[in-house]
Amino acid sequence: MNKRIEKIKNHVSENKVVYIASGVSFALGGVSVIVLGKNTEIKQTVDSWKFTVFTWKPSTINNISATLIRRGHPGFAVICKETKEQWSSINHAALANTISVTSLAGHLKGKFENAGGLHYEILGEMPNLVSQ
Repeated sequence: MNKRIEKIKNHVSENKVVYIASGVSFALGGVSVIVLGKNTEIKQTVDSWKFTVFTWKPSTINNISATLIRRGHPGFAVICKETKEQWSSINHAALANTISVTSLAGHLKGKFENAGGLHYEILGEMPNLVSQ
């Protein structure tokens, strides 16, 4: 047991400077935290330095705009004569009014007097481009 204590004493005396420097650094760090507290100006300076030197990544914002050509026929705009609602296609009008596309298309071609009890009219062909 005495050898062990002597070994520890020798180690401490040989590394005395390292232990003192570590203690002083730790104490200064603690005092700095207490003194500076929540000073955001210094924190921002440190943060910007950290991000600039170690983890800097350029921020790029890409704005992509594309105009795509639709497949197939663009559709016909449809209006309901009674409600004045408008739709961009026969399919949309049929879905919105819970009627079959076939009966609405037949009505628009003059085969049926009405579709689902309402009267519809074609406004015109939709443009073939969709902007995204």
